Amino acid sequence: MIKIIFKPSIHALLISFLLCLPRLVFAQGAFTLGSSSSDVAKKIVLDNQDNIFVVGTFSGTVDFDLSSDIYELVQNGFNHRDIFVASYNSLGELRFAFSLKSNFVDFNEDAFGLTVDNSGNFYITGLFNGVTDFDPSSDTFELVSTNAASGNDFFASYTNNGDFRFAFKFDTGNFLELSTTNQLN
Repeated sequence: MIKIIFKPSIHALLISFLLCLPRLVFAQGAFTLGSSSSDVAKKIVLDNQDNIFVVGTFSGTVDFDLSSDIYELVQNGFNHRDIFVASYNSLGELRFAFSLKSNFVDFNEDAFGLTVDNSGNFYITGLFNGVTDFDPSSDTFELVSTNAASGNDFFASYTNNGDFRFAFKFDTGNFLELSTTNQLN
Protein backbone atom coordinates (compact mmCIF):
# COMPACT_ATOMS: atom_id res chain seq x y z
CA MET A 1 0.00 0.00 0.00
CA ILE A 2 1.28 3.45 -0.88
CA LYS A 3 0.77 6.16 1.70
CA ILE A 4 0.96 9.77 0.58
CA ILE A 5 1.64 12.43 3.17
CA PHE A 6 1.02 16.07 2.29
CA LYS A 7 2.61 18.88 4.26
CA PRO A 8 0.64 22.09 3.69
CA SER A 9 3.70 24.33 3.98
CA ILE A 10 5.67 22.45 1.31
CA HIS A 11 4.71 21.95 -2.33
CA ALA A 12 4.69 18.26 -3.21
CA LEU A 13 7.14 17.79 -6.05
CA LEU A 14 7.63 14.10 -6.59
CA ILE A 15 4.55 12.47 -5.10
CA SER A 16 3.21 11.59 -8.54
CA PHE A 17 6.01 9.17 -9.27
CA LEU A 18 5.12 7.04 -6.25
CA LEU A 19 1.91 6.10 -8.01
CA CYS A 20 3.87 5.10 -11.13
CA LEU A 21 6.41 2.83 -9.43
CA PRO A 22 4.60 -0.19 -7.99
CA ARG A 23 7.76 -2.33 -8.05
CA LEU A 24 9.62 0.03 -5.70
CA VAL A 25 9.09 -0.13 -1.96
CA PHE A 26 10.04 2.85 0.18
CA ALA A 27 10.72 2.26 3.87
CA GLN A 28 9.07 5.56 4.78
CA GLY A 29 6.11 4.98 2.47
CA ALA A 30 5.97 8.54 1.15
CA PHE A 31 7.89 11.76 0.85
CA THR A 32 7.59 15.33 -0.27
CA LEU A 33 10.08 17.96 -1.23
CA GLY A 34 9.84 21.41 -2.63
CA SER A 35 9.98 25.05 -1.82
CA SER A 36 7.56 27.81 -1.01
CA SER A 37 7.72 28.80 -4.69
CA SER A 38 7.04 26.90 -7.91
CA ASP A 39 8.40 23.34 -8.36
CA VAL A 40 7.36 21.04 -11.19
CA ALA A 41 8.58 17.53 -12.01
CA LYS A 42 8.27 17.31 -15.81
CA LYS A 43 9.53 13.79 -16.52
CA ILE A 44 10.34 10.79 -14.31
CA VAL A 45 12.04 7.62 -15.57
CA LEU A 46 13.73 4.50 -14.19
CA ASP A 47 16.95 2.91 -15.37
CA ASN A 48 17.50 -0.85 -15.48
CA GLN A 49 18.84 -0.74 -11.88
CA ASP A 50 15.63 0.95 -10.60
CA ASN A 51 17.37 4.29 -10.09
CA ILE A 52 14.88 7.13 -10.44
CA PHE A 53 15.68 10.15 -12.63
CA VAL A 54 13.61 13.33 -12.44
CA VAL A 55 13.85 16.51 -14.51
CA GLY A 56 11.79 19.62 -13.93
CA THR A 57 11.83 23.27 -12.98
CA PHE A 58 12.01 25.12 -9.69
CA SER A 59 12.29 28.55 -8.19
CA GLY A 60 13.45 29.63 -4.76
CA THR A 61 15.41 27.12 -2.69
CA VAL A 62 14.62 23.38 -2.75
CA ASP A 63 16.01 20.60 -0.52
CA PHE A 64 16.33 17.53 -2.76
CA ASP A 65 17.49 15.14 -0.02
CA LEU A 66 14.57 13.09 1.28
CA SER A 67 16.39 12.18 4.51
CA SER A 68 17.07 14.45 7.46
CA ASP A 69 20.19 15.64 5.58
CA ILE A 70 19.95 18.76 3.47
CA TYR A 71 20.96 19.12 -0.18
CA GLU A 72 19.62 22.42 -1.47
CA LEU A 73 19.59 23.94 -4.90
CA VAL A 74 19.01 27.68 -5.21
CA GLN A 75 17.62 29.37 -8.30
CA ASN A 76 19.91 31.78 -10.12
CA GLY A 77 18.40 35.25 -9.75
CA PHE A 78 14.73 36.12 -9.38
CA ASN A 79 11.52 36.12 -11.42
CA HIS A 80 12.14 32.88 -13.27
CA ARG A 81 12.54 29.11 -13.00
CA ASP A 82 15.71 27.02 -13.32
CA ILE A 83 15.92 23.42 -14.57
CA PHE A 84 16.79 20.70 -12.05
CA VAL A 85 17.92 17.11 -12.51
CA ALA A 86 17.77 14.69 -9.58
CA SER A 87 18.32 10.97 -9.15
CA TYR A 88 17.35 8.63 -6.32
CA ASN A 89 18.06 4.95 -5.73
CA SER A 90 15.24 2.43 -5.29
CA LEU A 91 15.07 3.27 -1.56
CA GLY A 92 14.49 6.96 -2.29
CA GLU A 93 18.01 7.99 -1.26
CA LEU A 94 19.45 10.96 -3.16
CA ARG A 95 22.16 9.95 -5.62
CA PHE A 96 22.69 13.45 -7.04
CA ALA A 97 20.90 16.67 -7.89
CA PHE A 98 21.98 19.68 -9.92
CA SER A 99 20.53 22.64 -11.75
CA LEU A 100 21.22 24.29 -15.08
CA LYS A 101 21.90 27.94 -14.41
CA SER A 102 21.42 30.71 -16.94
CA ASN A 103 22.61 34.31 -16.66
CA PHE A 104 19.32 35.41 -18.25
CA VAL A 105 17.30 36.01 -15.11
CA ASP A 106 13.93 37.06 -16.59
CA PHE A 107 13.34 33.92 -18.62
CA ASN A 108 11.83 30.62 -17.49
CA GLU A 109 14.06 27.76 -18.55
CA ASP A 110 12.08 24.60 -19.13
CA ALA A 111 12.60 20.85 -19.36
CA PHE A 112 10.65 18.72 -21.85
CA GLY A 113 12.21 15.29 -22.19
CA LEU A 114 14.12 12.69 -20.20
CA THR A 115 15.18 9.18 -21.10
CA VAL A 116 17.83 6.66 -20.01
CA ASP A 117 19.72 4.33 -22.36
CA ASN A 118 20.72 0.72 -21.65
CA SER A 119 24.13 1.85 -20.35
CA GLY A 120 22.50 4.11 -17.78
CA ASN A 121 23.40 7.39 -19.49
CA PHE A 122 20.52 9.82 -19.45
CA TYR A 123 19.42 12.50 -21.87
CA ILE A 124 17.37 15.65 -21.32
CA THR A 125 15.80 18.20 -23.62
CA GLY A 126 14.44 21.62 -22.86
CA LEU A 127 14.56 25.33 -23.45
CA PHE A 128 17.17 27.84 -22.25
CA ASN A 129 18.09 31.48 -22.75
CA GLY A 130 21.21 33.57 -22.20
CA VAL A 131 24.44 31.81 -21.29
CA THR A 132 23.76 28.47 -19.56
CA ASP A 133 26.30 26.12 -17.96
CA PHE A 134 25.34 22.49 -18.64
CA ASP A 135 28.23 20.94 -16.66
CA PRO A 136 27.28 20.37 -12.99
CA SER A 137 30.94 19.91 -11.96
CA SER A 138 33.40 22.70 -11.22
CA ASP A 139 34.18 22.70 -14.97
CA THR A 140 31.96 24.64 -17.34
CA PHE A 141 30.30 23.86 -20.64
CA GLU A 142 28.31 26.90 -21.69
CA LEU A 143 25.86 27.25 -24.51
CA VAL A 144 24.79 30.72 -25.63
CA SER A 145 21.22 31.32 -26.76
CA THR A 146 20.87 33.03 -30.13
CA ASN A 147 17.17 33.78 -29.74
CA ALA A 148 16.66 36.25 -26.86
CA ALA A 149 12.90 36.47 -27.45
CA SER A 150 12.04 32.80 -27.06
CA GLY A 151 15.26 30.96 -26.16
CA ASN A 152 16.79 27.87 -27.76
CA ASP A 153 16.05 24.17 -27.44
CA PHE A 154 18.83 21.98 -26.03
CA PHE A 155 19.77 18.31 -25.94
CA ALA A 156 22.16 17.24 -23.16
CA SER A 157 23.53 13.96 -21.86
CA TYR A 158 24.99 12.83 -18.53
CA THR A 159 26.41 9.57 -17.17
CA ASN A 160 24.45 7.44 -14.73
CA ASN A 161 26.28 9.28 -11.91
CA GLY A 162 25.33 12.73 -13.22
CA ASP A 163 28.64 13.57 -14.90
CA PHE A 164 28.38 15.79 -17.99
CA ARG A 165 28.84 14.11 -21.40
CA PHE A 166 27.69 16.66 -24.02
CA ALA A 167 25.12 19.33 -24.87
CA PHE A 168 23.87 20.88 -28.10
CA LYS A 169 21.55 23.77 -28.86
CA PHE A 170 18.98 24.03 -31.62
CA ASP A 171 17.48 27.14 -33.15
CA THR A 172 14.26 25.37 -34.07
CA GLY A 173 12.05 26.34 -31.13
CA ASN A 174 10.10 23.13 -31.72
CA PHE A 175 10.46 21.77 -28.16
CA LEU A 176 12.44 18.59 -28.59
CA GLU A 177 11.06 15.63 -26.67
CA LEU A 178 12.41 12.15 -26.08
CA SER A 179 10.33 9.02 -26.53
CA THR A 180 10.46 5.91 -24.38
CA THR A 181 12.28 4.16 -27.21
CA ASN A 182 15.24 6.53 -26.79
CA GLN A 183 14.45 8.34 -30.04
CA LEU A 184 13.99 12.07 -30.56
CA ASN A 185 10.40 13.10 -31.36
